[in-house]
Amino acid sequence: MGIQLRCHLQHDKPFELQVLLHTYLRVPDVTAVRLSSLDGASYLDKTESLATKTQSGDLALTGETDRIYTPLGGPKVPVVVSDSASGRKLYSLTRDNLDDVVVWNPWEAKAKSMPDFSPDDGWRNMVCVEAGAVKGWQKLEAGDAFEVAQVIAVGDLWRLQAGLLTIYTTWYLRYTMLSLE
Repeated sequence: MGIQLRCHLQHDKPFELQVLLHTYLRVPDVTAVRLSSLDGASYLDKTESLATKTQSGDLALTGETDRIYTPLGGPKVPVVVSDSASGRKLYSLTRDNLDDVVVWNPWEAKAKSMPDFSPDDGWRNMVCVEAGAVKGWQKLEAGDAFEVAQVIAVGDLWRLQAGLLTIYTTWYLRYTMLSLE
């Protein structure tokens, strides 16, 4: 499944924006979740006053998590969510023009304190892996457009779907460029 977002500035004043696609992924057990493709990436840890850190190996969630990553491989390298208990790949997220990835889970105490988070123990079966452009601002001038996309593949079908995204993105960009001439 995928989503595309296009922001086209139709007035003459510059505009700055950030984008974050809030993706809640259902998982069997968040304590068994592993996220790959983040090894070596720097991140801002929002649970520790935006401390800058570097990810070492796969990410395993062990408590409240709110991090902004910039994966080294760029948006075309899928971020893979796996279940270490079964060894299965659960999801793969491929991004287009979205350099950042936010990983979030409120864990038990925060989930209970959030009035809009239900059920209270829902944190056990979810992880947010959010594609975005949030470390800086995207500035649009009059007539500019900012286009982004994300494809989420379920299970081991991600290799096929990531390949189709590349083909579709290439066609879409060529079509868009021809339309602008």
